[in-house]
Amino acid sequence: MMLWRVCANSLPTGDKFGSGSETLCPLCKSDTETPWHLFVKCPFASALWFASPLPLRVNALPCVDMVDFISDLCNNTNPEMRTSILICAAATFETIWNYKNQVIHSPSDIQPCINRALFSVFNRFHEMTPKDSSCSRMATPSIEPPPSLSIPTV
Repeated sequence: MMLWRVCANSLPTGDKFGSGSETLCPLCKSDTETPWHLFVKCPFASALWFASPLPLRVNALPCVDMVDFISDLCNNTNPEMRTSILICAAATFETIWNYKNQVIHSPSDIQPCINRALFSVFNRFHEMTPKDSSCSRMATPSIEPPPSLSIPTV
């Protein structure tokens, strides 16, 4: 579902609904929050992709929007890896979206924690990966975020 929402440009991002400073990316506060920025160009997203179960240097891809990005992931990938790549993309998109919402809707000034986000990506990736896949045997990194950086669940 998240892949469809990203490709359909149906997520309520700052470029559609914000005004003034509300249009800035809540994760990096350095650019307008568009799906392209939030999921690919934001430094938080870029770091998450690079450290994901299937590491990817998203800044090296010659894409300009989310549909091109997903298409590029599928077309330039070994056919046996496509499902795993799409699962990784879905887990990464979902994690970025959830963190963005936690930062926006948290009663306190929450800062995104890349280690906690990475742990979430790996967990979701392993939950969605078929058990007979070679990727299902990949180890989840033992990342424990410091207690002071815990993000309350909504």
